[in-house]
Amino acid sequence: DDSWKSYSVEFCGGTHLSNTKDAQAFVLLQEEGIAKGIRRITGITMADATAAIKAGEEIAKEVSIAGDLEGVTLEDAIKKLTEKINTASISAVLKTKLRDILASYGKKVVAWKKEQAAAKTAT
Repeated sequence: DDSWKSYSVEFCGGTHLSNTKDAQAFVLLQEEGIAKGIRRITGITMADATAAIKAGEEIAKEVSIAGDLEGVTLEDAIKKLTEKINTASISAVLKTKLRDILASYGKKVVAWKKEQAAAKTAT
């Protein structure tokens, strides 16, 4: 696509590899705008990437298990997992996915609280 020729798309400031297979693994940690038209992409490779993948899998399991909880227990789990996700060095894509799952769990907590309030006013 010729439109890409008007943009600078090179990666800079990182390790230079003779072959991409030398990276072994890659995890995108963050993507952000740092100035108008300039994006910063932060990623890790090799052992750090492998560790980030493993950490992400472990947190994803914890999030899945939390889905079976209810009420105050679920609310507490959401708070703890949100903090854990926010501080973890895991894939940015996985962070977004896990945050979305926790948001759906949060809706369950809100519905539970409404039920509790309705039950109190009914008695």
